[in-house]
Amino acid sequence: MIYGIFHFIFRESIDPGYAYAGLFQSEFKDMGEGFMKRVLMTFCLCALVLTACSAQQVIKTPTIIKITEVELLDINRNDATVRVGALFHNPNAVGYTLENITFSTFIDGQPLGTSSMQGALNVNANEDFEVWFDTKLLLDSLPMLLLSVFSRPAVDVEVKGQATLVTDIKKFTFSFNPKSKVEVKND
Repeated sequence: MIYGIFHFIFRESIDPGYAYAGLFQSEFKDMGEGFMKRVLMTFCLCALVLTACSAQQVIKTPTIIKITEVELLDINRNDATVRVGALFHNPNAVGYTLENITFSTFIDGQPLGTSSMQGALNVNANEDFEVWFDTKLLLDSLPMLLLSVFSRPAVDVEVKGQATLVTDIKKFTFSFNPKSKVEVKND
């Protein structure tokens, strides 16, 4: 195998009968400038591959700071839209995009519904960012829950979901689950 690698890199015929102590000395001396170019190219290629592989391992998922608000955005005869805001932090030295965000919202342990966000969310490097989770509810199914939520000053809010994190070199899906007691915003 070593013979094949040397033969591929140096493109010279190396006799496998040489003693290891000499380590193909005569071939190395005769290779000259072409040899140095091949060694340099091989070194650069290895460095590029190792750099690309190590960069993929350092991308971290966003950290959850807290849920910032719960708000009744819209209400009509048939449905209501509840917005939950959550503050996250990007711990990476690179920005990325969040895509395919799907989530379920719970208030005081009661499921409000499952939803998804349209489009992508661009996140800057080493910065906090807020995500708003909007859930549309049919009023026939949860009218008493909505009345109880928005008649109190604070409620326990939880969002369970997942998103796809996309950078220039890596793409992966991660889960998130922020939860905390939040003051109800009644504007």
